[in-house]
Amino acid sequence: MKKEILKSKKIFILNKLNELGSIALESFLPKQYKFTSPSRELLGLSNDKDNQNAHQSISAILSKLKQEGLVKRIGSKRHSIWNITPKGKKRLENNINKKREFKKESDILRLVIFDISEKDRKKRNWLRYQLVMLNYKMLQKSVWIGRRSLPENFIHKLHVLNLQNNVHIFSINQEGTLPKIK
Repeated sequence: MKKEILKSKKIFILNKLNELGSIALESFLPKQYKFTSPSRELLGLSNDKDNQNAHQSISAILSKLKQEGLVKRIGSKRHSIWNITPKGKKRLENNINKKREFKKESDILRLVIFDISEKDRKKRNWLRYQLVMLNYKMLQKSVWIGRRSLPENFIHKLHVLNLQNNVHIFSINQEGTLPKIK
């Protein structure tokens, strides 16, 4: 499971670099912007009291990606700018192609609700990473929504991790519970 989480983090960072082009480590998921909090939490950075741990965590992942030739660093360590390489873009495209068959959006809105204890934090983090990779959006920390089918191997893994009683998946045929105001 640890390898799956690291792989998800790598793909997440590659996606960000691909979307943004060049980025400095200091500007990666700054705390002062609320919209970065879900991403920071997924990377395990939400409880950092200082930015040093955040920098070390992201920096460690970027170093691994650099060793694999998927990203490159320009400039000195202190003021470096990171870019995705053509090899990194190809890896990202291969990852997208692998998941394409179960990432097709449907008209069915799905709600995933879970309650996983603190002692099973790794399992909870695995679930969040998987939901992000399936393009689900976080409504609350344990409530996610999306339009993608959940693949059989995802459901199977829930059983393997003994989470079937902690995760509830709903299909919604009508959005909202209040009538629309004209």
